Amino acid sequence: MLKIADVSSYQGNDISGILNANDGVIVKATQSTDYVNPSYQAQVNATRSAGKKLGVYHFVQGNVDVNAQAQHFLDTIGDLATDDQVPLILDFENNSNYPVLSGNEPRQFADYVFNKTSKKIWLYISNSDIRGGGHGYYWSDMNDNPVWVAGYPLNDGSGYSTDLQNWADQHYFNNLPWWGENVTMWQFDSNPYDQSVFYGDQGTWDKLAQRVNKPAEQPAPAPQPEPQPEQTLTVTQPTEPESTAASTAPVQSESASASTSTTSTSSSATNIVNDGTNHDSKPTGVHEYNASILLKVANAILDFFNRLFKK
Repeated sequence: MLKIADVSSYQGNDISGILNANDGVIVKATQSTDYVNPSYQAQVNATRSAGKKLGVYHFVQGNVDVNAQAQHFLDTIGDLATDDQVPLILDFENNSNYPVLSGNEPRQFADYVFNKTSKKIWLYISNSDIRGGGHGYYWSDMNDNPVWVAGYPLNDGSGYSTDLQNWADQHYFNNLPWWGENVTMWQFDSNPYDQSVFYGDQGTWDKLAQRVNKPAEQPAPAPQPEPQPEQTLTVTQPTEPESTAASTAPVQSESASASTSTTSTSSSATNIVNDGTNHDSKPTGVHEYNASILLKVANAILDFFNRLFKK
């Protein structure tokens, strides 16, 4: 349960004493289509600075365009219209200084504000007006909205008590038409200022104040990496590995291969001369050379004997 006060221009800019004695304050913002509480901003700022719950309300006036009144209210309260901890409240009460209210104003005002903010209007209304008040009011079109009932059993400034609540339960709330026992708040005294009790904790207050179609919270975007300077890609053509002494399979140049081949051939010829074995490699002409010498020797002997016998 929270202790709540409501204030208007009558309380002026300094509401520090009221703030110290209560858990929250509901501030009058507007009336009709042209009035703004001259202490509105100061009272809102003081309530927020004190860390107390805050609500704002509009006093509806009969025979004045209801939609225009609602827009005047929204224009005045600005960002508070979509603040999910600030309830928006319509003050419905007949006053001898103004035309009698028809009873259609709350639904029209509530629909207009809901379409603009997705918030349900809380209805402030006297116990007598809930029961008809001699004007034949019917509230079947408003019984789904939170209701703040005004009724003063004592109105002597004695404050809230269990006995006072028991009396209100028996005479006001046990058989309340339209809302039954679903009363959101009760204004039990107007001395020395308007005092009420809210039937719930701060979480309940916020739940009833928030937008019905509250947008889902979006996850924070992931941090983006800082841009890096552009890099130029250099493509290098692959090259044949160079032959080194340490290579396990050295690659010889063409000249080196030819030299090796020549050396190998010479070595093979030497082997043929030394062991007379005909290897798979082709001989290099040694046999032809030996036969030529023998032929010359034979011819020389024949020539010698021919000249000898001629003599």
